[in-house]
Amino acid sequence: MSELPFDIVTPNGWAAALDAWPWSWLKDDQGHPIGAEKRGPCPNCGHGMSVSLGITEGITDLPSHTDVSCNCAVKHAEGQTGCGAHGEIGVPTP
Repeated sequence: MSELPFDIVTPNGWAAALDAWPWSWLKDDQGHPIGAEKRGPCPNCGHGMSVSLGITEGITDLPSHTDVSCNCAVKHAEGQTGCGAHGEIGVPTP
């Protein structure tokens, strides 16, 4: 298990740090956007995590924000991966 225990209390600035990570666009064979992702170290536990969004063809009204949580592969509690940090970040426009 990790040295940092699982805790759903999110440190101030956690979501803002994720929001600052750049998005990478995922595209189909014709170059149309089918999703976006960002990766980096969790600002709370420091382990690698990612945020992925899928885009359905023809959808033009994407939400402006989405809920995210640490999804690192490290056990921070028995049977629980991720450190528990969570928040809301902005969604990119294709």
